[in-house]
Amino acid sequence: MTKYLNWYFYFLANYFCFGHIFLRSYPIIALTHPIFYFLYINHSFISYCGYIIGFITFVLSLKHGYLKYQFKLFAWILLTTIMVVFQSWLLIMNVLRGMIWFVLPVLLIVCNDIFAYLVGYFFGSHQLIALSPKKTW
Repeated sequence: MTKYLNWYFYFLANYFCFGHIFLRSYPIIALTHPIFYFLYINHSFISYCGYIIGFITFVLSLKHGYLKYQFKLFAWILLTTIMVVFQSWLLIMNVLRGMIWFVLPVLLIVCNDIFAYLVGYFFGSHQLIALSPKKTW
């Protein structure tokens, strides 16, 4: 049962994070199909009811003698789902709002400096300038 709960919470977290953004980004889908309009209007309530159903299913699947293992596994399921889904949601939100054009150049410069230092440290042998003795080529 835990395997199914794992995937259930994963897809439910994806629906919670991306469902509203997707239907808001493409309103023609939400307005032309009554099922998608229902999902758009009741997004928070459906997500809440889905999580309640998942928790009730977990409680009903508990077996005496395995409680510690089941609760530990359930905690890992929730934490990894939150880590994976919410990080990807934040990344997509940053891309949609243009934050990627600030973060990407900064990360490229940081990675370039780190790898230039590592390559110079491990492979550099000739000093580049006397002013900075650690700079090599």
